[in-house]
Amino acid sequence: MVLCTGFLKMIGTASVALTGSTTGLSSRGLTTLSYVPPSASPTIMADITTNPSTSSTPAAPSPGIAATGTGARRSPGKEAMRVKSPLIYSHPMSSLENAPPIYLKLDALQPSGSFKDRGMATLCSTLQRQGARRLVSSSGGNAGLSAALCGRILGMPVQVIVPSTTKPLMLEKIRAQGAKVEVFGKNWNEADARARWVVEEGGREGGPEAVAYIPPYDHPLLWEGHSTLVDELVEGGREGGMEEAPAAIVASVGGGGLLCGIYEGLSRYEGRAGWEDVGVVGVETEGAASFAAGLAAGEVVRLTEIQTVATSLGALEVTPRALEYARSGGRAGGRDGGQDKGPRLTLSEVVTDAEAVQACRAFLRDHRLLVEPACGAALALVYSPRLRKRLKAWSAAKGGRPVVIVVCGGSGITPEILVEMERGLGVGS
Repeated sequence: MVLCTGFLKMIGTASVALTGSTTGLSSRGLTTLSYVPPSASPTIMADITTNPSTSSTPAAPSPGIAATGTGARRSPGKEAMRVKSPLIYSHPMSSLENAPPIYLKLDALQPSGSFKDRGMATLCSTLQRQGARRLVSSSGGNAGLSAALCGRILGMPVQVIVPSTTKPLMLEKIRAQGAKVEVFGKNWNEADARARWVVEEGGREGGPEAVAYIPPYDHPLLWEGHSTLVDELVEGGREGGMEEAPAAIVASVGGGGLLCGIYEGLSRYEGRAGWEDVGVVGVETEGAASFAAGLAAGEVVRLTEIQTVATSLGALEVTPRALEYARSGGRAGGRDGGQDKGPRLTLSEVVTDAEAVQACRAFLRDHRLLVEPACGAALALVYSPRLRKRLKAWSAAKGGRPVVIVVCGGSGITPEILVEMERGLGVGS
């Protein structure tokens, strides 16, 4: 069952074809991956690290792709591409009127500043093992920064192509990781088309394994990496004080990569008491709500433009896999819609830019962490009085179980940028 903002709708049993952004690369002689599902073990590549002193020297780049931008120095010693993030109870958020018990999964503390490191660590390290020597990433900012960080640790040259909406702050951070940055197009989709072209040309010049395409959200290995978030909740929730499975996990949705990872992770715990009916809440801002539109239509909907300050959510369409997971309740296969295995609901919520930005300010006040409006969208479900009643009702329907908010982070923000956004939206600090 899928609950969309403003209406309740049952989703049928027909599956949505998986036509991800990597489709067609192999036909052009470019590097692709054969996806192998994760093992039954709940721990997947928990500590992905490399020691620069033993790392092999990357092959020289072909003329089509420069090796580095600023030539950032490799860090001495051992450096992780992703870490196990803390889970904490939020007393300030849980104390709000009509709020359920709230726990925060602090992925803002990942090495690059966002959850993206989970999937990028898995994807980039696998590509390297399969023979790739250089990486080309399309991104709105955070995925490119994560790819640049992983490439630096792995000793692989990285080129990141971003749209003109990407903040100068993010461009500086990506270059500081040693990546070459190119600004192209007015949205991520146009930047992505450019990245695919660069990969195709680089593959022609240096061979099919010379260069690999890195999507920001639409790849099974990204989802596998993101799914480790659920492993940490299941195996380590008690360390953060969470004594039972949550009623729901709340996450912001851009292209849907994090959402797919959450569904994939939950599917591994169907036999774990309490985890079989954990709900999933996807949150977007107005002007970037491709997931909500897709759920309403029953198929992928491509937006005509992106109109939101939460530019990290700016994908014109969500990955078809996210809709397929929503249909099946996140259960593998999904032919029967998963409805015979328990009521795992998907709730889609859409917040205003003002609500997302105000949530960033409130979260900074309450927990001393500064996050992007893309992350503020998920936090707004608690900070907005009109929305948190729904979470409270869902929690109450499941015996008062807590709600987990994924604090996905984002590096394209400073106190000055937050103030500028508040002024532009006419909301006070």
